[in-house]
Amino acid sequence: LQCVADMNLSDSYGRVGVPKQLVIKRDASSIPEAVNKAGLRLPLVAKPLVADGSAKSHELSLAYDQHALLKLEPPLVLQEFVNHGGVLFKVYIVGEAIRVVRR
Repeated sequence: LQCVADMNLSDSYGRVGVPKQLVIKRDASSIPEAVNKAGLRLPLVAKPLVADGSAKSHELSLAYDQHALLKLEPPLVLQEFVNHGGVLFKVYIVGEAIRVVRR
């Protein structure tokens, strides 16, 4: 996602937002401190770090408070929740080609 943020697409066809995120590889007890240090705000979406197409790789969790953060199981990615009204635009970039798909 950082590559998309660095492209400054917001000047092209409207606003492109990239949620703040944090990768947690191990040690669930350190998650609340890491979230505070990274400046992330609750609620957070927790996504598995592995994206291998399995059912497990599509499981998401929402953490609404500090207590919920302690129940998460690394490795995972934490992203700030952004209310997008159910509409997402997926941006695919391969070389010089950029494709945007509405979902």
